[in-house]
Amino acid sequence: MTERRSTRRGQRAESPLLKLPFRQLRNPLKPLEILTPEQVEKVHEASMRILEETGLLMMDAEALSLWQAAGAQVDHKAQHVRLARDPAKSVTVGENYITFAPQGGVAYATDLDYGRRRGSLRDYQNFLKLIQMSGPLHYAGEQVMALYDVENSLRHLTRLSNAITLTDKALMEAAHGRVVTEDSLHLARLVFGDIEAG
Repeated sequence: MTERRSTRRGQRAESPLLKLPFRQLRNPLKPLEILTPEQVEKVHEASMRILEETGLLMMDAEALSLWQAAGAQVDHKAQHVRLARDPAKSVTVGENYITFAPQGGVAYATDLDYGRRRGSLRDYQNFLKLIQMSGPLHYAGEQVMALYDVENSLRHLTRLSNAITLTDKALMEAAHGRVVTEDSLHLARLVFGDIEAG
């Protein structure tokens, strides 16, 4: 039994998906033009402002040092941190670029060690780690796994906070109604800053 399990683990470790590089594909068809060029420029300018000007206050010296060690731009005197996802994982959305996201809405997890079961926070965290390791996937987070061991009203915040800390890819979160959407935006502002703060 132990030898069989060891063999299965070895086969999982050799998955060809984990050897594929992070890259983008191009769609040969002309993209739909939903926004005018002026609207696209406004979105671009707003995103540049967020990247260049916003950040967050972190009133703890140890926390500032940890952020700096992780690659964030840190002003120790002002207790200010500017965060960035890994620039090597930047992707273009639009034109004829194609991006890939993980599946969503899965209720059950299964593996060779424990079999099929209802999804849990631990399963969700393991899926995020696999997404982080998987080069073809461009996004992380959202409802990759149902978290039956987390209170329903807190699941969206648990998912997003784990995606922020366990991956460096672009983030997604479900927009189920006003409350969930507002909660997710508030959490994102705590981490990445508020565009209105300037």
